Amino acid sequence: MAKDKSKKAVIKKLYIEDGLGDSEIATRLNINRGTVSYHKKKDKDLGIDWDEIRSNKNYNNLTSSENFEKNQQQFLTTLFNAFENEKNSIEQIEDPKARLEKLNSFATNYFKLKRPAVNDCKGVADKASRLVLDTIIDFCDEQNKNDFIDFLNEHFEDIVVKTVEKVKKSK
Repeated sequence: MAKDKSKKAVIKKLYIEDGLGDSEIATRLNINRGTVSYHKKKDKDLGIDWDEIRSNKNYNNLTSSENFEKNQQQFLTTLFNAFENEKNSIEQIEDPKARLEKLNSFATNYFKLKRPAVNDCKGVADKASRLVLDTIIDFCDEQNKNDFIDFLNEHFEDIVVKTVEKVKKSK
């Protein structure tokens, strides 16, 4: 029973964390592809969707700077479109001080966007938590600590979420 749970833990890690497909996992572990599908389906029946976790992991594994870049591109497009729409009205403002205030509001919004890149603890804490848990799982696997591997795999996402919450609170 513990051996089956340990096998499931390895399969789950290879699928979710390493991004391998069912066939590749089966080949690597010298098991039937159906075994991989069986464990995925069994967890899905329990409400644990490996594909959803993998998808969330892929998003969360973007570095905070990659997330920032995506957000910045979207924001800049919106900012430039808004500026383009306001450009004529800004040019018609005769008072240089009022014109500067209007331009300053665009610049302020841009710099507000840049500021979170320095303070984005969620992405960093999430990625660090996942790396630490993966390291512990690998170490436990080397030491044949299957019960602990099973526990960590069952509570992996909860541990990451709680760690991120604690990091946010400690700021």
